[in-house]
Amino acid sequence: MKKARFLMQDTGDSRPRCSGSKPCLFEEILSGHIHEKVNQERVQYDEALVRADRLLKQTRSLRSQVQHLREDYSGLEDQFHHLTGLHAKFNRAAQERLHYLDRESHLAGVIAYLMAQHKDKELLVPMCFSARDWWRLKVPDFGDPRDRRRKRRMMFRFLCS
Repeated sequence: MKKARFLMQDTGDSRPRCSGSKPCLFEEILSGHIHEKVNQERVQYDEALVRADRLLKQTRSLRSQVQHLREDYSGLEDQFHHLTGLHAKFNRAAQERLHYLDRESHLAGVIAYLMAQHKDKELLVPMCFSARDWWRLKVPDFGDPRDRRRKRRMMFRFLCS
């Protein structure tokens, strides 16, 4: 019988009811404790929802930032490849220009050599080349050092006479 007194009746109220007409002290304490626990659980659940919402927003913003960074990276990568191509083109153009200047200086040396050998000395442009200056004109050398010395002596005698 004692147990029957504490049985809960479904009255539609959230508080448990005793079998008797008045709620007993134990039921009041138990009901208050349950309400307190339920309220704590609701608060924790609401806080968890707020945290989850904040994390979801942060995740979305991080995804958009990652997407922007990927786009920026691909743009920078394209610029890098473009600059690498320009660098290669510049190097090729500079190399070609150096070869052109080498050929031009060689031709200038050949022209000076031919002018020096011209029979009509009045047509000669006045030139004062030393043997050392002559070798700066990049006239191709002979392979043998004795031939080089012979050529130097010949050019020195011819230009300085």
